[in-house]
Amino acid sequence: MTLAVFGDIQLDQMREALEKTFSALKTDPRSILPPQEDPQTERRVLVEERPKDQAVLMIGYPICPLTHPDRPALEVLSQYLSGIGGKLFLEIRDRHGQAYTLGGYPRWGLDPGFFLFYVGTSRGEIDAVEETLLGILRQIQKTPPDDEEVARAKKSLIGMHRVSLQTNAALAFQSSLDDLYGLGHDEYIRYEEEIEAVTPEDLSRVARTYFRPEVASVVRLLPKNDSP
Repeated sequence: MTLAVFGDIQLDQMREALEKTFSALKTDPRSILPPQEDPQTERRVLVEERPKDQAVLMIGYPICPLTHPDRPALEVLSQYLSGIGGKLFLEIRDRHGQAYTLGGYPRWGLDPGFFLFYVGTSRGEIDAVEETLLGILRQIQKTPPDDEEVARAKKSLIGMHRVSLQTNAALAFQSSLDDLYGLGHDEYIRYEEEIEAVTPEDLSRVARTYFRPEVASVVRLLPKNDSP
């Protein structure tokens, strides 16, 4: 159990209250994590038809655990791709008009997580959408993004981080989780420095490292043929 307390408190009184309340708890060394899945070694594809008007394309890639040094670069890459005016929106929706909704984001865990891309489109556009999306990823893998665009993505992440920590409750929640996950109770203080250290070359590197076709999981949800 991890507990964090923020605010205008009397430290000695708080320590005494916590020891009185929790000192009798016994340590249980058992892991609460399920067995880790073997690393993915081949491409997976699932196609389903559903009674929906819209087609959905999802492409996922295995990534690193929460504590890995690549986490900041993957977060900046996500914001670069999916933030307001991000690369995915500009290329797939604005330029080509191929999507209703779209995005890309990492999901972290103590075990390796995943990075998911999703696009809501029409049945007739789903092939073109997939090629456009993969083309964007290939371009990032070959050529680092523009310095100004990366700086904008980092500024946005840092701004959202500051807004998310405006209350004592939010600070306590973040600090306790970070400590529990092995990042350290003061990770929220180091976050901005870690994000600022990310370079455009880092985005290309993590894209090459993790967005590999041979380990992709692809899901296509298609409207049934009698749907509009």
